[in-house]
Amino acid sequence: MSASDNVGAVFMAAPKNPLIQECSTCGALLDVSGEEPFALMHCPSCGAGTRVRRHFDHFEIQEELGAGGMGTVYRALDLTLNRAVALKLLQREHSGNPEFVTQFQKEAAITASINHPHVVRVYSTGQDNGLLYISMELVDKGSLESRMAEDPHLPEVQVLSVGIQIAQGLQAALNKGLIHRDIKPGNILFADANTPKIVDFGLAVLQEHAGHVAGEVWATPYYVAPETVEGKQEDFRSDMYSLGATLFHALAGRPPHVVETNSMGALAEAKKVPVNLTAFAPTVSSATAYALNKVLQHDPAKRQQSYAEFIEHLEFARAGLLGILPADEKKDPKKQAGKPRNYRWLIYTTAMLTVAVGVSGFLFRNQLLARFRPVEAKDTAQAAKKETAEMTYEQARQLIAKGDVKQATEAFATLEARPDTPQPQKNWITLHAAIVDFLAGRTESANGKLKQIVDRGKYSTDPAEDALATYFLDVASRAGGSVAIIADTTKDLDRQSYEALSLLIYGLKDWSLGEYDEAATLFRQYAQLTPDSRYIWVADYKPLVSAYVAEVNAFHPAADAAKAADNLETRKQALETVKTARRKITMAKTFAARLDDSARDLQQKITAEEDEIAQRKAAMEAADEKAMTDAKSKVAPLWQQFRPADAYLVMNAVQVQGEKARAEREAWLKKLTWLARFKATLIQDINVVGYQAAVLKKAGTQMQGPIKHATDSQIETTTPFGTISAQWTDLAPDSVIAMAKSFLRAGLPQDQLGEREWMIGVYAYVAGKPKEGRDLLTQGSQAVPQHADEMKLFPEGGETP
Repeated sequence: MSASDNVGAVFMAAPKNPLIQECSTCGALLDVSGEEPFALMHCPSCGAGTRVRRHFDHFEIQEELGAGGMGTVYRALDLTLNRAVALKLLQREHSGNPEFVTQFQKEAAITASINHPHVVRVYSTGQDNGLLYISMELVDKGSLESRMAEDPHLPEVQVLSVGIQIAQGLQAALNKGLIHRDIKPGNILFADANTPKIVDFGLAVLQEHAGHVAGEVWATPYYVAPETVEGKQEDFRSDMYSLGATLFHALAGRPPHVVETNSMGALAEAKKVPVNLTAFAPTVSSATAYALNKVLQHDPAKRQQSYAEFIEHLEFARAGLLGILPADEKKDPKKQAGKPRNYRWLIYTTAMLTVAVGVSGFLFRNQLLARFRPVEAKDTAQAAKKETAEMTYEQARQLIAKGDVKQATEAFATLEARPDTPQPQKNWITLHAAIVDFLAGRTESANGKLKQIVDRGKYSTDPAEDALATYFLDVASRAGGSVAIIADTTKDLDRQSYEALSLLIYGLKDWSLGEYDEAATLFRQYAQLTPDSRYIWVADYKPLVSAYVAEVNAFHPAADAAKAADNLETRKQALETVKTARRKITMAKTFAARLDDSARDLQQKITAEEDEIAQRKAAMEAADEKAMTDAKSKVAPLWQQFRPADAYLVMNAVQVQGEKARAEREAWLKKLTWLARFKATLIQDINVVGYQAAVLKKAGTQMQGPIKHATDSQIETTTPFGTISAQWTDLAPDSVIAMAKSFLRAGLPQDQLGEREWMIGVYAYVAGKPKEGRDLLTQGSQAVPQHADEMKLFPEGGETP
């Protein structure tokens, strides 16, 4: 046996023993062998719902994160290494395919060998109870798809940054000989606000195989490359195409080709239409449009021919937006070859040359207004030192943008400790250090830093710097106070300059005071601002506010649902809504406490109402059971007297409320109706046609035929000596059945014949002949389809009224 066969044998081994788990409520033993992990199962003993199979191999499943075509992903704890992981359990149909298992192991091994910051790590694979799993790095800060859902037109700089990082991750995978084959927004996850990672390398090639077997494109039609659709050879340029289509969608609010089909023919035709990003996103830079239009060429030979080339184009576009285009890029024709000309760079070039020959200082990445002073040639060493300081400040800022509060704290503490930092950079450093403190929840420390700015006073009396000097005092005094900042009072802020940063700072301040709604209003205003290109850096922190806004957005619908709930069903729905919202709230402590209170209140009301319902139900069921017992005790002697019509009247008079009792009563009424019709039909047949054979009585004697007359109570025959009669109750059931069968004439219409067979079957079944009865019932139901569903009233084994 080969190594791959060994792997398949291990993964295909079925569990030998059933999986037994105790009910968390009553302790009853449950067989959960056939249940999926973490499934909600109701105990047959007490009815309580419980999550089964929370332990899977050496993992403890904690929460379902999502499900897709290949399987379900859970948040889980690796009990061996005590770390949180994303555990993907593949569908049972895949886990049972030896060819799939072998290929899966191969792909997973390759993927696990990729160690790159922009590729989700694969830790391990395995199998438990017939299910194949893959353990991966837990990346749970949302996907690019979810960000696109919140904002259909993402900022250009952010989209370019995502593209650069994902392309770097794909290059790392390509170095291992692996291409992805399903690049799409949903497969790009975020580890923090600015760090995307690509997921599902090993699964893409396996799902692609299944798609080809079905004759359809398995990947998402919006992003799949033309050569995939046309059945041609794929390579890394196909992944580049899909990444380009993803970035196009994030910028334009729609994919390059809108086609809602997986048909290869329709997709192939649609993919031939050339794309033009500026037609749907006219505000994007020409450099970005060039890079994406090129990568989305129908012919792979016309796209960028390496990830390095694609990344270079994206970095060129991003640098242009940030105003940090290197000088050699402007001068070297080879580096400009094929790149769009954008005369905005002339403005930046002129500004940078002017600064180089006439001014110095700390020029922020996006040319923030700063205090400048002349730089002489002899100050080369000092200028280099300031450039290093500026780079350190810029790196510290980027740590904030990435959401790395711990390292940002250390970086700004180092910057603040420098005694020779000039103004206004000293104030900018302190202000950003306060932002970091607010993000970390260190409100007192943040207030202290803001007070330092106020205590320094105006850093300059130069009229040209008065606006910036005054701004520092205003923002520090307002944000450092103990009163919440009302959003309406910020209308005078210049939202295109550095003043727009106040919206973020005021929002953080309000959040620290527990004024979450006011903070969310400020955060939303900050997220919507579009600063002037000189102050584009102000928007770098936008991704940070989404988490705050999301908590507010989660709280209010849940709180409203809890308040509006006024019955058991709406309270249960509200409780689930509150619990879901509560899991999303980790920073708004007041909101969290209010939701906890709401959940407790709802649960108490639900428990009380369920107890009351249970008591009412028990009382109702007891009353129903007594009523049905009384009715059946009255029906029994009527049946013994073969009086089904009278028995029907008794049962029809019974009043019951519960669903179970109503169903039982309805079943009795149906059977008694059929029996009454059976007797009436038999009496009519005897009186019209007559029955020629002898009839056997229960006592073993015979009543000789012909039988020519029948009433509701007896049958009669005439002999030379007079009339002889016999009560229906004296007749053997076999003779009654034989009489009824004798009237099943071949000339009857099929439906009438079937109805007669059905009624005879009902009589035979309740008269103690269940097998013969079920045979007749089956024949009747085949001729009269409406009786097919009523066969369930006559289980094998029989019953007596």
